Amino acid sequence: MKFEPVPGIGEELFLNQMCLRRFGDFACLLDGELYLFLFACRADGLEPALGNVCRLPWRDMFSQRRMLSGLSDLPADAFMKAGAVPAHLHIPVETHATQAVSATGERAPLNPQRFTLPISEPQS
Repeated sequence: MKFEPVPGIGEELFLNQMCLRRFGDFACLLDGELYLFLFACRADGLEPALGNVCRLPWRDMFSQRRMLSGLSDLPADAFMKAGAVPAHLHIPVETHATQAVSATGERAPLNPQRFTLPISEPQS
């Protein structure tokens, strides 16, 4: 999705009112607009998902939301030429959604864990 902020709201303000909680969700800031990618989010779950990402109602921070149907909707050249976002502009990420990082800055390796999913609903 592509969001256009309400005029007068600075990037730092709307970024700090968001919090990414799920693995696979990420956001990009390009030319003052926010691109939000919600991993495995169906259309009928979009409003609740935005309610979880945005601390304030998203309609209060953004004047327009545009659904992107694929990579062809992204301004590829602009993304490729864009510089790094300044360090003071970031979206907070909940600590449980991040992996442990060692003192050297490398991520700890993932360890697969075996578990069994129930096939039927539990009987009450």
